[in-house]
Amino acid sequence: MIIDMHTHLGSTCPWHKKAEFNINQKMFQSIYPDTSRSIEHAGVHFAEEMGEFSEAIWAYRSDRAKEEFGEVMLEAADYFSCILGVFNSMETDLAEVLAKSYSNNCHVCHKAPCECTYTAIKTYK
Repeated sequence: MIIDMHTHLGSTCPWHKKAEFNINQKMFQSIYPDTSRSIEHAGVHFAEEMGEFSEAIWAYRSDRAKEEFGEVMLEAADYFSCILGVFNSMETDLAEVLAKSYSNNCHVCHKAPCECTYTAIKTYK
């Protein structure tokens, strides 16, 4: 079951945009059911995939080989599926979270496109 964030956070949330980001979270739920693993397991798998994605980017940056770029795409897809796995384990709709988090553009400077500097992002709390 995916929790509707409007219900979870209250219907008074001032969201003026609905997420254009249309992911098929339910598809990943059917492939990797949240009942088959805990949130802790999903988190560890997510960290592992982040490492594999980073390694693929590093390998591609090293020699720019076409086959290395394919590996970056594969690892990006795996990484994204793990993000969905974490949200499925928490029974939370990622699209709703993104809609709320970015309803006023960048969550730091509130502009689109973002005008944040590296220093601003680094020090943002």
